[in-house]
Amino acid sequence: MAWVAIGCAVSYARELSSVDPLLQAAQWAEEIRVDESDVGEPDFEVNDELPYCGDAVEMAEIIELNPRRRGRWIVLTELTTLFPSYSTTTIASANDEPIFGPRVSLGWESAAGFGVRGRGWGFDTAVNAEGSPIPAASYYYYYDYASPLQVTSHEINFRGGRFDLDLYKRFEHSTGYLAIGASLTAAQLTLRENYTATQNGYYYQTIYNFPYSYSYPVHYTTTYQGEGVVRNRGGGLGLLVEGSHRFYETSLHEWSIFSRGRVAYLIGQWELPYSSALTEGDGNMLLGEAALGLEYRLKLRRADLVAQCSFEVQTWNVSIADRINFAGVTNGIGLEW
Repeated sequence: MAWVAIGCAVSYARELSSVDPLLQAAQWAEEIRVDESDVGEPDFEVNDELPYCGDAVEMAEIIELNPRRRGRWIVLTELTTLFPSYSTTTIASANDEPIFGPRVSLGWESAAGFGVRGRGWGFDTAVNAEGSPIPAASYYYYYDYASPLQVTSHEINFRGGRFDLDLYKRFEHSTGYLAIGASLTAAQLTLRENYTATQNGYYYQTIYNFPYSYSYPVHYTTTYQGEGVVRNRGGGLGLLVEGSHRFYETSLHEWSIFSRGRVAYLIGQWELPYSSALTEGDGNMLLGEAALGLEYRLKLRRADLVAQCSFEVQTWNVSIADRINFAGVTNGIGLEW
């Protein structure tokens, strides 16, 4: 009997080893029958709140779709290095000396892209002028002969300022933004012309108490100081358009090309403080500005550090002095938080 039992066990083991395990699993699954009456109702519905441990955390606090859409403060400090271009029928700026002026902007922008910004700029620089402020036929006679006045030094001082209160809307897109807005603008520009002129001449002095009298020339040099001032001021409305395009971006650095343009029409008055005729009157000013440059942004933990360099052109069309153009480079550094 023992040998018979051992033989049956060996034959059963051989049968199991020859069966495909996947087929065997399928056969076992068919043998299992599930009674649907034994399946109870689920413990929760689709809209029920799931149990959790700890404090609830809103999804918006974990994932922010666009961090640039948060409300933020923006401050930017710039230094303009612009060459003036000004000319009349007799004089012109030499265009080889720039005027320097700081410009500061401070603003706040909401998460929806609406922003308000104050922007102030001032300058006060004298540059050399070409040409003569005195007609060539100007003479001051002393006795017999006097040469025409010769200008020995001549410069024009540009002194002015501008303030803009901007209201704008920023539209974000995948590689940058576009901002459109309006501004309240006030500006003042003063041109002060200074020159020094000399005149060489001689006259004859007669000597008496000699057996005979004679005359000899006496040479002299006279210096004249001249000054002319033209002042314009006004206030009005303006329009602005700004935009940028990012061409390189990482989690820490960002490079983009930016541009801006604005125009303002101001109503005010002009003054000629040293004129012997009409000294003031109503006037207007038309101001234009355009810039194209490169911007670098360093993304810090709680703020962005911004550095800019741009080529800027401005035109001031004012009463009495006509048109004055400025062109040059503007560098800036700012912070956004």
